[in-house]
Amino acid sequence: MGVAILMLEKSLEPGRNSNKTYQQFDTVRKLRSAVSNVYGATASRGCKEPLAFKSIRGEVQHLYQGSMQSVFMERFTLGMRIRMPEITIQSLPLMGVTVDELLSSRLEAEWIDSGTEPTRKRLITIVCGYIVVVTFGYSLRGHEGFWMDAGRLCEGIRTGRNPPVGELRHVLVSLLGRFKGEQGTRMHVFPLSDRTSSGIRIRLWLERVVKILLDERKENCLAFCDGEGYQLTERKVEEVIHPVLQEMQGDTSLKGMMIAKGVKVGEFYRCFRSFRRGAENTAMKNRVSQSTIELVHRWTKFERSRGKQPKSFSVYEHYADGAQTRPLQLSFSANL
Repeated sequence: MGVAILMLEKSLEPGRNSNKTYQQFDTVRKLRSAVSNVYGATASRGCKEPLAFKSIRGEVQHLYQGSMQSVFMERFTLGMRIRMPEITIQSLPLMGVTVDELLSSRLEAEWIDSGTEPTRKRLITIVCGYIVVVTFGYSLRGHEGFWMDAGRLCEGIRTGRNPPVGELRHVLVSLLGRFKGEQGTRMHVFPLSDRTSSGIRIRLWLERVVKILLDERKENCLAFCDGEGYQLTERKVEEVIHPVLQEMQGDTSLKGMMIAKGVKVGEFYRCFRSFRRGAENTAMKNRVSQSTIELVHRWTKFERSRGKQPKSFSVYEHYADGAQTRPLQLSFSANL
């Protein structure tokens, strides 16, 4: 009963997406989850002999009965879910032409300006490299782009500069996975085209990032780090790009890439989803095949399987080989 009262009190607090009038159910339910997890992890849970089931794959499910699993709490939680409307605000996509204007015209101009301070110039370089990889390198979500390994980037920056005949110029980037694979590796290697169809110069910005890393001897850090070697944050990136996007919003000369007036840039254009949604929409607009898009996102299934061979692979994905499908992977970034 006490947790139910706390959930009701929590729901009356101002929220973020619900016109700041209440907290949504998905936020309030975390109180019940926290209490349930603490109770389930304690040594004595009211059961003299706790029961557990073990599947053929070795997965264990523990059985216990607590106050959070009572009939009252189940009905109370169901009632809250039914009666509390859910409001979801999706990030708006940043299309290829918009990102090209952001990088090539706006931030590039500040980077070239001799009056720009070295620390600001460094931040712009790292932010632009992050945007290139997150958005149009491999259509990653915001936090995934920060997994890029500096050492592998510095080693592979020359790869693809003079490719075999018939293959696009490209650069290889490596992301650190969260889990070791079956062979003990944690790296996901992606090929990126040197330049996209929208005009975004991927190699140019990544070579600038490499120069900073080598000059500062930060090959053992993450590629997108601050001056002290700590990982950059999405908030820091947004502090750089949001003022520029607001300038573009008021520029009437940008017809095809204009950001609609009245849109709150800081609320609807976020690193976590805007770049990925922009990449997906740009790819579909340029008629990139669905199989190519699925091939690009193949690595995420490895992450979800925690390093094991994914069981959700289609036949197409199961037999795909990285080296042999490189032209297809390059066609994704080349058409963005």
